[in-house]
Amino acid sequence: MKPNSRSPALYILAMFTLIASIFAPGCMAGSDDADGVGVVTQAATALNPDTYPFSMGNTNIQVGTISVWNDSTNVYVKYDMLPGYELADAHLCISTTAFPWTPPGQCPYNAGTLPPDTTTYTFTVPLADLGLTAESCGTLLYLQVHAAINDATTNSQVGSAYAGTFKGRISYTISCDLPPQSLGCTYTQGFWKTHPSAWPVPGLTIGGVYYSRSQLINILKTSPRGDASLIMGHQLIASLLNVASGASTNPEVAQALLDAEAWMTANKDADGTLPYGIRPTADGVPNPAVWDEAINIGAVLDLFNQGYDGPPHC
Repeated sequence: MKPNSRSPALYILAMFTLIASIFAPGCMAGSDDADGVGVVTQAATALNPDTYPFSMGNTNIQVGTISVWNDSTNVYVKYDMLPGYELADAHLCISTTAFPWTPPGQCPYNAGTLPPDTTTYTFTVPLADLGLTAESCGTLLYLQVHAAINDATTNSQVGSAYAGTFKGRISYTISCDLPPQSLGCTYTQGFWKTHPSAWPVPGLTIGGVYYSRSQLINILKTSPRGDASLIMGHQLIASLLNVASGASTNPEVAQALLDAEAWMTANKDADGTLPYGIRPTADGVPNPAVWDEAINIGAVLDLFNQGYDGPPHC
């Protein structure tokens, strides 16, 4: 990746900023609070929920979908069944800390026995019950969403289902809406990390792997610690979200996006998902070429996200 010949000083600044963050305890936050965008106006609505498959049995037969969203007062967890299935009962465990599988009857939210032909149901969980407020933007929640499932024709029970995978748990990030913004400008990765309701898409494909919004926010919250896949990856996520929000790219930035995708595809680790753990040395052996390439690509994307190379910062 060739440095930005039109703005060498800015390129050097971006490189310095990226490298300075490598061993920082957290990701770069950007200067978004100074822009006033951290002020909460109203919270996200059901128009843009996170959705998950609702899976029954050890073979994970999908019998419906689970939607999760929040407003300034509550978190909502909605069950919607596919044709042929209905809800017999429903249980919800929800917490700000991770927890192991819990017998559904011990979950604090219990719908009890539901009437025959029930195909949709919504739990309403006050933020206050979770120790949260309307300003708790970016808080990660863990949920175990369960129901007993009936056959819609016979009204007899046919199995037990959970959001995500059978006996599994899902996560959701509390989101807050933002003041109106014009399309075409850019935000830093610090902004996208803390304002999930502003995301124009529910997820992104990076290196041929699809990541949900919650997974991407977890990646953004992970300190790079010298890992080139995260140093560049944070900037790539922000750039892709800026483009999806309407920001235009010049040829250099467009090429950097292509190069970033190629790098992510070529340098995956064993499990194929971020982070890859690529540092300047691997097992004591210098690994400068692959690492330097990622840092250079990330520097170009950082300039784009900060509004120095392309559309202005929002």
